[in-house]
Amino acid sequence: LDELERRLAARLGGMPTEVLRVEHVDFPLTGSSPQPWRDRTFRFGAAGGFKNPTTGYSVATSLMCTDAVVDALAAGRDPAVDLWPSSARAVHNLRLRGLSALLRLSPSQTIAFFEAFFAMPVAAQRSYLSGRDDLTGTMGAMTRVITAVDMRTRAVVARGAMSTPAWAGDTD
Repeated sequence: LDELERRLAARLGGMPTEVLRVEHVDFPLTGSSPQPWRDRTFRFGAAGGFKNPTTGYSVATSLMCTDAVVDALAAGRDPAVDLWPSSARAVHNLRLRGLSALLRLSPSQTIAFFEAFFAMPVAAQRSYLSGRDDLTGTMGAMTRVITAVDMRTRAVVARGAMSTPAWAGDTD
């Protein structure tokens, strides 16, 4: 936090820097469960696994899934079955492994990684960021990024992606 405050002050330059209020925000990027489709109690939104582990965003995905939940409940079905087809489970697991890999990068590797990500076509970025069941798009985006970074960064990402962090649980 000290480093972030220093950088913010440098960016603000001569602007007033009086602090009116300090807010500290801490939320897990993994959501409440690494495998929400296995939870005995159905959860929705961020608690139901709709949080993208890379961005922390969940609102748009939650809104996109609302009709499927309503339809399933109205028909007497378990909404988790409709919301978590195998492709959505696979994308969720890949994103968790991606987060594990990102957390292992050095600051300079992180910068290079995100430069490679944002150099991709917008459609590829959106596939990774928004396509919760787009397995082909997610894998394609991950492949594009990994081939665009140097070999050391690839090695760190590969180690991170192949190891299962404690918070990810079994990735079936």
